[in-house]
Amino acid sequence: MTEGTALEFVVTRRGGTSSDPITIDLEWKETGQMLTSARPASVTIPGNDTKATVTVPTEADSTDEHDSVVTVSIADNSSYNIRSPGSASATVADDDLTTVAVRADAGTVAEGSPAVFTFTRPGPVLEQPLTVSITVNETKDRLAGTPPTEVTFAANSNTASASLATKDDSVITDSSVVTVTLDPRSDYN
Repeated sequence: MTEGTALEFVVTRRGGTSSDPITIDLEWKETGQMLTSARPASVTIPGNDTKATVTVPTEADSTDEHDSVVTVSIADNSSYNIRSPGSASATVADDDLTTVAVRADAGTVAEGSPAVFTFTRPGPVLEQPLTVSITVNETKDRLAGTPPTEVTFAANSNTASASLATKDDSVITDSSVVTVTLDPRSDYN
């Protein structure tokens, strides 16, 4: 299931039905932060019934984060015995993409000096490298060599950079504006 979808757990009474309702205490744990604050502390199985469903909403956000494993356990209480399994787990999958941004390190560089652009990706999901596609444009022919078409973030790094060599030809010319644009792909915003 993905974030923003409600989790459903079923609590079952064994040993037949009873005309008396029973309230079961619950404990919640999760490896991430996908649950809303609407976590019920208990669920009541009605009289003459053998089960009750617990529904818990999850957060729909725009943050790239790890999937979260949510576990609900039946808490100890003298009103009932806990039989196996006394807990159930579900994984809430993150459905958000990493957001990538780019900025020029300096507004102006002298010819022969590199024009450096820094790329950033915020958030906790950095374990994997990420390659982004870029387009480099310039208003005059001042870059030396072929500019890159991709930049790769190393694993566990939230920054990457592209250093674009400029020509140093001692010829007086108009300035050139260099623009680096992130190209859209399905694995980042």
